[in-house]
Amino acid sequence: MGLARGQFPGLTATTRLPVTLPARLISTGSLFWLLLCFGGCSRSPLESRVERFASEARDLPAPPGLSGGPWTMLHGKVAILGGTEAGRAGASRAWLYDPGAQQWAPGAKPLPPIDPDTLLWSAAGCLFPGATTGEGPHWLPSGTGDAVALPPLPAAVAGARITAVTASGGRLFLALASRAAAPPRLYAIDLEGPEAAWADCGEIAAGIGHVTTLVGQSNGERPHVFAFGQGADGPAVAAFEPQRGTWRTLPSPPPEVNRARIAPIGIAHLYAFGPSANGGEGTVLRVFNTITRVWTEPYPLPLSTVRTIAATGSGTRMHALALEPNGAARLVTVDYLMRAQGLHPADYGVILLFVVGLATMGVINSRRFRSSESYFRGGRKIPWLAAGLSVVATGQSATSFISLPARAFATNLQFTMLPLTNVFGALIMSRYFVRFFVRLNITSAYEYLQVRFSPLVHTIGSINYLAYELARISLLILVPAVAVSAVTKIDISTAILLMGAAATLYTTTGGLEGVVWADVVQILVKISAILLVLVLIFAQLQGSLLDLAGVAWREGKLKVIDWSFDLTRDSIWALILFWLTDGLKSYVANQTIIQRFISTRDERTAQRSIRASAVADTLIFWTFMLVGTGLFLFYQQNPGRLDLTMDKPDAVFPWFIVFELPPGVAGFLITALITAALSSLYGALNSTSTVMVTDFYRRFAAQPTDAGALRLGRWLTLTVGLVATGLSLLLAGLASRSLVEQTLSVIGLFGGGLGGLFLVGMLTTRVSARAALTGFVVSAMVQYVVSRHTPLHWLTYMFTGMGSCFAAAWLASFIWPEKKSLEGLTVHTCAR
Repeated sequence: MGLARGQFPGLTATTRLPVTLPARLISTGSLFWLLLCFGGCSRSPLESRVERFASEARDLPAPPGLSGGPWTMLHGKVAILGGTEAGRAGASRAWLYDPGAQQWAPGAKPLPPIDPDTLLWSAAGCLFPGATTGEGPHWLPSGTGDAVALPPLPAAVAGARITAVTASGGRLFLALASRAAAPPRLYAIDLEGPEAAWADCGEIAAGIGHVTTLVGQSNGERPHVFAFGQGADGPAVAAFEPQRGTWRTLPSPPPEVNRARIAPIGIAHLYAFGPSANGGEGTVLRVFNTITRVWTEPYPLPLSTVRTIAATGSGTRMHALALEPNGAARLVTVDYLMRAQGLHPADYGVILLFVVGLATMGVINSRRFRSSESYFRGGRKIPWLAAGLSVVATGQSATSFISLPARAFATNLQFTMLPLTNVFGALIMSRYFVRFFVRLNITSAYEYLQVRFSPLVHTIGSINYLAYELARISLLILVPAVAVSAVTKIDISTAILLMGAAATLYTTTGGLEGVVWADVVQILVKISAILLVLVLIFAQLQGSLLDLAGVAWREGKLKVIDWSFDLTRDSIWALILFWLTDGLKSYVANQTIIQRFISTRDERTAQRSIRASAVADTLIFWTFMLVGTGLFLFYQQNPGRLDLTMDKPDAVFPWFIVFELPPGVAGFLITALITAALSSLYGALNSTSTVMVTDFYRRFAAQPTDAGALRLGRWLTLTVGLVATGLSLLLAGLASRSLVEQTLSVIGLFGGGLGGLFLVGMLTTRVSARAALTGFVVSAMVQYVVSRHTPLHWLTYMFTGMGSCFAAAWLASFIWPEKKSLEGLTVHTCAR
């Protein structure tokens, strides 16, 4: 059926129809199902070889002429404690053996008196117990050569015997066994406190009657102390969380673990050197994952049945020190052989196809801009659904793509409550606040601060936004660079430079309209990819969905709400504070979001774009979390396939993509990761240059012109991208912490006071410019105190910043009330 001439007056014979959204949906959906079929027909991922170990043992020579004490390991080297050279006077020292140089050398610091029968070893150091009353014990940390004198233990535990020791989070922990039938207790002391004192942490849980080993290691979220020992029914292990003071009983370990030396490696693994099971000959290595709480199969070592007295390790190398029955010492070195599998040529083909397509879009879009209006606002003709999807693509960056599955893998589903902030904010924004920005016909959201308050408030708000946006852009470059570096073996600095350059060049040439349509394509790629990987994960799991849900429930992975009133953790109350503030701030003070809905045709389409973005964002967010739960189940069933030396909490999903997905599908997932990163970067860079041109060039230039604004906007986009890339290079060391928490912490600390300025202007009629500035300054001081001197969870940062700004500005308004007309500038005076 054809169209009658004149049916659509704006359509002429020479008009070129843009690629429609349904067409993009169809093309992306076809690619999704094509890759799904391809993945199903490819080799099973579980057929690829898993990681292996290579080990060797060497006899250690005793130091010539040394009358020494007990053997152990310190600083990653073999050590003899208390040894002195024959015929020489002087205090005893630790003698260290360098396996590479095959030489012994004395330590620089003298040691306290040592009783070999009471000396306690742990991976964190050695303890010289001394007496339980009177003289206190001494602690020799593994990282230094200085022994630390500790206060005497409390009189209440006089006569108790120290059976195990470890250090974690700046605190030293002791397991004390009473001579009576009472259960063992855990005591701790702050090693960094000016007036440290022993604290009783209570009885050791899990029915452990005798503690043999304490080990400090993270459970993927927080530092824990793992207690191994003998229970009523055999070997037992429990985990103590110092921050909350709670114990959790874990599945029983293999029998041989109680006679093993246990040490941490990576961020979520423990390894144990000990005798083989059931009294068999030889020595084995076992690895325990503190997240999935599963042990790997034993790996045999080139040792007969010997007494392992110490172990240590870092990176991909582990050491164990063992003593033969005849007293000879042997050093065992175990190298963890990383899996060699990388990306398939088909993966690189998928990535290359996307990069070429993206570059083509940028070239086409660069020819369409003839004014700053079209460059910064897309000519106000962006469709509502495209604007809504662009908001989602900008908000859900590579941080979401990597860190949300990692968060669910390591903890539970409590973060599924986070996107409700957007639902709450979208409802309030579309109902009350959207009219401010649409009817004022502004380009920068911070222009509102000038008409509501004063030019000074406008300038301060803009500078604050630029400061935190620059920090956020740096993190947005860093996140995907970490993942790309991990899966392609590219140096992290090179990956940062590539991500920063790609985003900067495209945004510089594409303008807002090019950014929006690139966002639409990329969000569809991301949705397709995450659904595909979800199918492939659960297709490889053993058991029905009901059985798998039961396992996840018993392991606490399906926990959604924490009803605790503790605001130092992600409880429901901390999340509610986050809902009430972050959602509003995102829609009333975030230039990246506001710029999209004010670029639609009118107020009604702007409201539809906001509501669509909130719904889509919530559904995609929940899917990411479900992927993390699937990853937990997968690696619980396949414990030996996880990277045993993983040192970054966000590395689990990229690891799965590279090593467990079929060729082509992995490339599709890497492409989705890159698109997620670029989407956020596009929006952030474009919004930052918009604010700089609108709030500074147009206001302060002697004769601002539209051509000058367009030209400056492109140069500023390029400059900001280069500066942010440089900051990412400096921040690369932060990758050891969860990047989703880093990003949200930055937004909370810098954005709270800014959101407070907008809300106090929109919701009150008595707050003047001077009162608003007072609130902003008070908010900055409150945020400094909260972040540096309180244990409050980062989820509360937005509330403390926004709440303190609003409250202080309201109180200051009784001293400096507003006197000018506010017609159309507050919810009380804006025409309906």
